[in-house]
Amino acid sequence: MHPTDDPATDHALLVPGSPFTAPELQLMAQTGMVRPLLGGLYRSAATPADAALRAAAVLQIAAPVLAGHWCAVGRTAAWVHVGGTAPTRLEAAVSHFHRPPALAVALPLVLRQLDVAAPAGHTAEAQEDVQILHGLRCTTPDRTLEDLLRDSADGSVDLALEHTVQRLAGCTHPAALRARFERRRRLPGMLQARERLEAVLERTVVTV
Repeated sequence: MHPTDDPATDHALLVPGSPFTAPELQLMAQTGMVRPLLGGLYRSAATPADAALRAAAVLQIAAPVLAGHWCAVGRTAAWVHVGGTAPTRLEAAVSHFHRPPALAVALPLVLRQLDVAAPAGHTAEAQEDVQILHGLRCTTPDRTLEDLLRDSADGSVDLALEHTVQRLAGCTHPAALRARFERRRRLPGMLQARERLEAVLERTVVTV
């Protein structure tokens, strides 16, 4: 199919090979017909990159290679919730050890054994921290914000992450966040995370 054919606009999520090849999609991106979304996936320029499309992109990449009730976490979950800069790695919680996938994956996978994942047919230990967002299991905004602040407790924060944290905080209730961080204060990295939380909340306009 020729890359100038209009049917591309009929597809919300454009996957290389269906209906266009990767080189065709790259050419179409240069002309503004499509826009990069995640990994090697694209979207029509006329299609908004909303949470539903972002969730579909994560599922497209991860679902074929992950088993059980896996859960998007970290920057991947944050991107699904609030958008912004697309992650360069796909972070997911899994309930058991996974061998590196035999299939080629569009993004490097970072897999963690966390309490928000569970084997098929079971419930995650921290099920209250799991949200089903457009078919994708991902951590709630509160848990995602906590994970990001704890993971960056050593001060390794970049500008994109700062923007993401700020936008996530706007989707939460400050009092509930503070209570959550107080309950979980003994977790590693939580002291610095609580300090950063206060700085974030001072600059946040809550939208929920």
